[in-house]
Amino acid sequence: GVSIVQVLYTRRVPHVLGVYLLFSWGIIQLLNWLVNEYVLSPYLPDFGLAASLSLVPTILMLTYFHGKAGLHPWTKVEKIGIPLNLVAAVVVMFVIFQGKDLGAATKTVIVEDEEGVKIERVIPKSEFRKKIALFFFDNESGDSTLNWLQYGLSEMLILDLIQDIFVEVRYAYEGSQSTFYMKMKKAGFAEGIGLPLTLKRKIAHDLHLDYFIVGSFKEENDIFTIETVLYKTESGKPIADNAYEGTDVFELVDAISVKLKHDLEIPDRHIAEVTDLPVSEMLTDSINAFRSYIAGKNAAIFDNDWNRSVEHMENAVRLDPTFSYAYVFLQAGYVLTNQGQKREEAFGPLMQHLYKLPERVRYFVKMGYYAFKEDPDKQFGVAKMMVDLYPDDIMGHQLLSMLYMIRGQRDEAVSELKRILELDPEQYDVLQQIGSFHKDKGEFEEALKYYKEYADHFPEDYKSFAAIGDLYTTLGNYEEAKSYYDKALIIEPTEVSVLITLADIQRRLGNFEGALKQYEAALIVSKIAQDSVSLYAAFESFYEEKGEINKALEYMDLRLAMTEKVAPPAFVLLEKLLSMGKYIKAGRDEIAFQTLGTLEAQLGPPFDKFVPLGYLDVYLELGDADNAEKAIVGVETAIQAFQLEMLRPMVLHALGKIHEVRGEYEEAIVSYEKQRELEPTDATINRRVGRCYRNIGELEKAEEYLNKALKIYPFEPLNNYEIALVYSEMGKREEALEYLRIALEVWKDADQAYKPAKRALDKLTEWESTS
Repeated sequence: GVSIVQVLYTRRVPHVLGVYLLFSWGIIQLLNWLVNEYVLSPYLPDFGLAASLSLVPTILMLTYFHGKAGLHPWTKVEKIGIPLNLVAAVVVMFVIFQGKDLGAATKTVIVEDEEGVKIERVIPKSEFRKKIALFFFDNESGDSTLNWLQYGLSEMLILDLIQDIFVEVRYAYEGSQSTFYMKMKKAGFAEGIGLPLTLKRKIAHDLHLDYFIVGSFKEENDIFTIETVLYKTESGKPIADNAYEGTDVFELVDAISVKLKHDLEIPDRHIAEVTDLPVSEMLTDSINAFRSYIAGKNAAIFDNDWNRSVEHMENAVRLDPTFSYAYVFLQAGYVLTNQGQKREEAFGPLMQHLYKLPERVRYFVKMGYYAFKEDPDKQFGVAKMMVDLYPDDIMGHQLLSMLYMIRGQRDEAVSELKRILELDPEQYDVLQQIGSFHKDKGEFEEALKYYKEYADHFPEDYKSFAAIGDLYTTLGNYEEAKSYYDKALIIEPTEVSVLITLADIQRRLGNFEGALKQYEAALIVSKIAQDSVSLYAAFESFYEEKGEINKALEYMDLRLAMTEKVAPPAFVLLEKLLSMGKYIKAGRDEIAFQTLGTLEAQLGPPFDKFVPLGYLDVYLELGDADNAEKAIVGVETAIQAFQLEMLRPMVLHALGKIHEVRGEYEEAIVSYEKQRELEPTDATINRRVGRCYRNIGELEKAEEYLNKALKIYPFEPLNNYEIALVYSEMGKREEALEYLRIALEVWKDADQAYKPAKRALDKLTEWESTS
């Protein structure tokens, strides 16, 4: 008999299949060349490979039945098999490449700048970008005087890479409050050095980045050797390992940047054509100036010593007066150390040498410049232009979303975030951002949809469950909320933010002793100063609610002292400015006004414009309607200067209280309801509206609103006191006494100077004497 191999050979199946596979290989190589030469979709070679392989059954059938010499009729197998193979090939290709752009990897956009000049740019589409986590380099030289280069090399590399919009990099130098830095700090690596590879991979994974890069360096006889390893986050396996040697670290970083792009399989043509200025041209060619710059960043980020940071940056620009990046940091340092009047000194040379910065960075500088000039419209215009010029730039849409939020345009802010998801569905953090926007607007079903979508992607991330818990807490569904917080704690047992919220729920449900114990337990496991700040704020709120204002002030002092360790001086002063109302509650009016005077003298521009907020808080607490009204004028000035419409709810709240003080309850209700339109989830508004309705004699409406407040805060003493007054006026004395006693139980240890508790006690005496 004839073997199957002989049959196949006779019918020339191996010959034809070999030619077909060779031809297919040629097509794939051509596609690879086209991708690199014309910056086409990197999916095209994969598409060619998949198409070639999926058609192999058709080639085999045609060759088997027609490969032998002579004419051969079409068989039933071919008539059925070939169409089936073609249909199956189309289905497979559709499934594999659905949603993938197979066209050009770039597109051309034309926009006008703020001066009306037309700009044309070719930019990559978002889905073809590479997302990388960059860690600090390890010093393996044995020379501690070179430790600064651990940070300097990563700083050079990030500034080189951000020239290319194909590369999206997150790195440890983002700032002391960034998610990246906090993850390192919580893990016990406060200066970002010496992280084990497993932790680096976890951070890259948590930040939803596809790759991470680590590096080290040595120095011997003035020759630097830098090694870098590029890892795939998902597998944790290295995909490129490179070494570079030379005397000039700036030139070495230029080489690292180019090689990294090749390792990431960015098209060769794009790498050849993209603007890629040498690092020394963008930064400085003075190694001493650069070392001062790094010392300045380290002083701010790791030591929170902004005054020393400013000194280092001033030295950097003395050594190189064209050092644009140093001026960027210096002008921010002046503002954050309350030396805003010096900002012009930095902005002048910065704008003069703006050309040294990458184009995208220039837009950020211009936005800061127009904010400094109190021209929010131009600032917003620059942000819009950046998004028009780089429509697929995630960073630009995030920035625009933030500006819309500041301007009080929440729908537009959400639209920008949704645009980010359209551009790149793997920007998973945006899901939670959108969920939070919907939650704050009272659109709970929509919020839950986005939170659950994030949770589906990341069932091992505590934030997946904490966000849903927050939503149910806002709704007053505490049992459901607790179930989600418990899930979050299974993943991160010492996550302080979750522990605080669980204690808050105990407090809301009237278990004040249990809440206090939980706050204290959370304080024990708190690892970083930022967590301690949150906990001291929780203690402060706890004692304020109980009317123990002097204890609240003690925790306020602890909170502010801890804030000084982690926040710039200007932010600390602003925190103090917004805390003065507690002194009035404690009957310490003189201290409040003395402190406000000191803060007013200390705050430099632009923060000096927010001083009226401190006075507004104090005058509202005093019930001084006329002076509170004058303070509102100052707040309005700040809102107009910076388009800070996000402060509008605060103004409406203040107007409502002013109307109440004056007995204008209908007008107060109008202000509170306008506030509710902007803050629909603020349940405390219901108490204020209910109080107004009681004062105009509409007791049923008062009861309705106060019951809404009690649904969310059932043991909040002010809520219970107000509804007690309503039931008393309705003639329901038993119900009134029941709620009044709840309020007094919470206030049982209240300070003598705390007026609400004193009024409640007086009311109890009155009712008991007449019952």
